[in-house]
Amino acid sequence: MSRGLQLTKRNTPPARLRSVLAFVHRDHN
Repeated sequence: MSRGLQLTKRNTPPARLRSVLAFVHRDHN
């Protein structure tokens, strides 16, 4: 896992977590 991912997860609320995860998956793929 990247450091940015951990930081994003920590600074992102549960509501936006799903959006962030989707964005990360989209970026990775």
